Amino acid sequence: MEGLLKTKREKSFTIEEDVAICRAWCHITEDSIVGNSQSHAHFWERIFENYSSLQNDHSRAQVSISSRWGVIMKCCNKF
Repeated sequence: MEGLLKTKREKSFTIEEDVAICRAWCHITEDSIVGNSQSHAHFWERIFENYSSLQNDHSRAQVSISSRWGVIMKCCNKF
């Protein structure tokens, strides 16, 4: 099966990274100036920028952050 692209799996998220994702999400959703007048893409771009500044780390991809948020939300909703 040569020729197939193999993707490199990223390292697991740490508790500190999970907390930073939650803080970034809260910070962006509580921004009353921008509010709900932003696109989905812009919303996640802002969360990603906020997360990167909180963690001082740019090794995670934006899609990783939004996917991880989905996992976090599922756990919160079960609670």
